Amino acid sequence: MIVNEIILREVHDNDLPDLYKLLNNFQNQRLVGGSLKKMSQEEVLDWLNNKRADDKTIINSIVNQDKFVGYILITSIDKFNGHAIFGINILSSAQGQGIGKIAMTLAHEFCKNTLLIRKLVLNVRADNHFAISLYKKMGYRIVGSLSNHILDDDEYIDNKIMEVFL
Repeated sequence: MIVNEIILREVHDNDLPDLYKLLNNFQNQRLVGGSLKKMSQEEVLDWLNNKRADDKTIINSIVNQDKFVGYILITSIDKFNGHAIFGINILSSAQGQGIGKIAMTLAHEFCKNTLLIRKLVLNVRADNHFAISLYKKMGYRIVGSLSNHILDDDEYIDNKIMEVFL
């Protein structure tokens, strides 16, 4: 995979069909701790517009060879203290190809150089070992855990809190 093929850019309205698929993929949403409620196309657009309207949130599409493959989300941006909350969500068909690592590198550079953020924090399900492994490779370390935090079917899953200094 060529690094130059992957970019981050504003979410375009023509990304909506793929964003709709991503946000309605139960297995994917389960892993990222997202909503497990099916969303209509109108609800996806409302969700996106709420993100776009929040001045402490940045949402960007991850694009590989001009095709939407996911998004990164930077929320709760606190420029005074220099930190924010980070999230990433990638279509299952694009996972395992190194796209997440490249997108995270681009997002980290943007946060450090443009937003002047010094630290990112993320939450991840304790049983999402693939994601935890990637985050550790990207320099994140586990700094805490929320016990029995996420309801999945009829059991509660712990949530790990990770951070990285940029």
